[in-house]
Amino acid sequence: MRSAPPAPSVPRPLYADATPEALAHGLATGWPAGGVLSVEAGAVFGAHAMGAETILRNLALLNVLWDGGEIAIDRRTKPSFQLHARRLSVGLMVQPETLWAFLGRAGNLPRGSGFLARFLFLIAWPSSTQGTRAYRPPPSTMSDVEKFDARIRDLLDQPLATNAQGGLTPHVLELSPEARRDWIAFHDAIEAELAPEGRFQDIRDVASKAAENVARLAALFHALQHGVHGEIGACDVQAALSLVDWHLSESARLLASLGVSPQMAAAIRLEDWLRTEARALNSDRVPTRHILQRGPNCIRLDESFRNALVILIERGRARLEQIGRRRYVAVNPWLLSGTL
Repeated sequence: MRSAPPAPSVPRPLYADATPEALAHGLATGWPAGGVLSVEAGAVFGAHAMGAETILRNLALLNVLWDGGEIAIDRRTKPSFQLHARRLSVGLMVQPETLWAFLGRAGNLPRGSGFLARFLFLIAWPSSTQGTRAYRPPPSTMSDVEKFDARIRDLLDQPLATNAQGGLTPHVLELSPEARRDWIAFHDAIEAELAPEGRFQDIRDVASKAAENVARLAALFHALQHGVHGEIGACDVQAALSLVDWHLSESARLLASLGVSPQMAAAIRLEDWLRTEARALNSDRVPTRHILQRGPNCIRLDESFRNALVILIERGRARLEQIGRRRYVAVNPWLLSGTL
């Protein structure tokens, strides 16, 4: 009896609402590269797979997928499978409250397991632009975006390099001598800042992966321009250095609010919001009614707002003022100038 031919590998580059095990199975038995891209990451952080009984196993599985490692998934009721030579990219947009809730449920597991160091490294926590988004007519053309889209399509049209088992056999890109010199200097500079009293002593887990991420980004920049051949140049490494350094600052800003009490975390978020809002209003005072209506959700209640404001007042970051019948929070001018 003839055996059935193997099923063709149908490209599936994107995933959205999928459990970590479903992701691993899809990559292991189907297309060997994929990405989880979601503008509503509550489906990822709030999923059943992140429940108390399964979170540690699934965080470990996601870490393996990020590292491009190997793992065997053994199951009793379904076929087992091996995860080998697969790659996963993750890009998520999440509301702060959703992320806070996930970290509150998970406790120290995301950071202790290395999940945050991997998946919250290239993070951006931009200030809200609400209230400043005046209408602007759309441009007639977006030539740079069109060129970028065309280049990405060209890269996607190129066949994947795979082995007989369907696993990836990636091309190896070397650093040029100048690029290697710059990368080593950055690696050593970051290492020095991991020491006590160093710039990154509080985010050692994240910063320790900075040099690795520089290499990843530099390789992507090179591939975007030149394909998967040749040496990675110093200009690509320098561009990656700039991005990683900025994201390190963002990571520090975010993680600073995770290891403190809820009241202190609320104060940190209130301060960040006040700074942005005061600049948008072109004033160093923000009405308290405005704060309670439009500020971060964590301080919308009077009591939580008062507790956060007391912390800012005690530290000289803001003060409460009353003009007539209206109350304001006055932001320290040095805070607005960026020197505090």
